[in-house]
Amino acid sequence: SPGSGKGTQCSAFAERFGFCHLSTGDILRAELESGSEQSAMIKKNMSKGVLVPSDFMTRLLKRAMLESGKNTFLIDGFPRSVDNYAEFKKLISIEPNFVLYLECPEKVMIERLLKRNQGRDDDNMATIKKRIDGMNSMLPIIEHFESESMLCKIDASKSVEEVTEQIFPLLSAWMESAKKRTEGMESMYPVVQRNDLEGIPGKIDADKSLDEVSVGIEAIAI
Repeated sequence: SPGSGKGTQCSAFAERFGFCHLSTGDILRAELESGSEQSAMIKKNMSKGVLVPSDFMTRLLKRAMLESGKNTFLIDGFPRSVDNYAEFKKLISIEPNFVLYLECPEKVMIERLLKRNQGRDDDNMATIKKRIDGMNSMLPIIEHFESESMLCKIDASKSVEEVTEQIFPLLSAWMESAKKRTEGMESMYPVVQRNDLEGIPGKIDADKSLDEVSVGIEAIAI
């Protein structure tokens, strides 16, 4: 949810557990500032509070994974739709087992987004309302993750510290489970079963092309 504090939480837990935090919003803004051929489209969509095409966002995300040089990832703000997720699985060939959904009342989201005032095109009242209204399009993907027992709902209306206290036990439980599963193995983070409270890690060979590489996801926050 916009203004739920997912970026703040992802940054903190990425640092704590050694994950690579990838924010789809930050990735899009970096691409916009690069002056690429797609900059005009990105600016137009962000100003309207609508998503960029799924295939484009997924390619940017995969490129960021490769360029990071990291093995484990915490993705922030993706997928936002069933189409996003389908494109992600097609291009990256893996699905997460651990999904955080930070729920927040509309009033709180609006107050937070206006208060942060970072000079972003999508931080004005009109665009904020469109982004929040667009959250309805997320319901199918949220329901999918919930039906697969992959979704952990977090009350994000509370303070940063209180939200952290909700998330920390979940990620800590996964870390402990992963360590137990990997005793005697070279990798600390094996692929684990979907019915456990954990993420899907993986390894990246930076020498391979985007089409050849398969990556792993610790968790995603939407």
